[in-house]
Amino acid sequence: MKLALVDILITSFVRTFVAVLSVLPERLAIRCALGFVQLGIRFTPRYRAVAARNLELIFPEKSKEEHERIFQGSLRVLARNLQLFAIMPTLKREQLEQMFDYTAAREKLKELNEKGAGAGLLILTLHYGCFELLVQAHSCLWKPTNILARDFGLPRLDRYWWGRRQHFGSRVFSRSGGYREIVTRLRAGEDVAVLFDQNVKASHASFVDFFGIKAATTRAPAVAALRGKSPVVVTVTVEVAPNKFEVLFEEVPSPAIGEGTNEERIAAFLEHTHRVAERFIRLHPEQWFWIHRRFKTRPAGEPENMYSV
Repeated sequence: MKLALVDILITSFVRTFVAVLSVLPERLAIRCALGFVQLGIRFTPRYRAVAARNLELIFPEKSKEEHERIFQGSLRVLARNLQLFAIMPTLKREQLEQMFDYTAAREKLKELNEKGAGAGLLILTLHYGCFELLVQAHSCLWKPTNILARDFGLPRLDRYWWGRRQHFGSRVFSRSGGYREIVTRLRAGEDVAVLFDQNVKASHASFVDFFGIKAATTRAPAVAALRGKSPVVVTVTVEVAPNKFEVLFEEVPSPAIGEGTNEERIAAFLEHTHRVAERFIRLHPEQWFWIHRRFKTRPAGEPENMYSV
């Protein structure tokens, strides 16, 4: 009963806030979203502390002032995500064509489709830049994409949020039982998008070097790529000018065509994808979301004290 009430209250607030952002002029909407994000950080200091720790771990050579600049930039990117999420259902194909130069991407995607020989494309992306809009642009300008997503644990909020994500024909499915869904849809020739840069429990993880630190990483995309025999890309987007987005992507060799045992192929695949992620983050560090406890889960024998919050 208590959870249902919380769900109703939070969903009502989110719907109202998104509706307000959707009707405000763009600059005002972004400022409003940024004010909301900054207020949230002020009242939840844990997130600032987590970001500071992540920046210290990943960029120890940078000064505190540089860390703060990167962090503030990431808050602006988060605010832009909120504003774009609010207007996504109003965007038309013509507008997305103007926002994204997808010409080169289409040529590469055609090449990957041929390489896949009927299997769908596995799209690995990060909490980086306007990632919500990137998947929508792919669905609109290329073909509808399946999205593996973590739910909020609030049914009403999930239905609302996921409904907006499916505006351009995308289909959202839960991480619960996600591996089987990924394999099934890839084998059916459908594209699947997965965010792969978050911490997971040790029971579901492989530990991968990420900026020289062991990071608990989901195995599901690697195993799915191995079984589904799909081509794989790591991709992100960066807003290089107002309402102009550059798509960065790099093909990653599928573990299905590698050498060695399945476990060796999976390990090599995960290492490769994280090297690509590192390059993207180093290129535009303010685009990544630093408030996630990426290194929380530790390998056996290490205490989980990477963060004090």
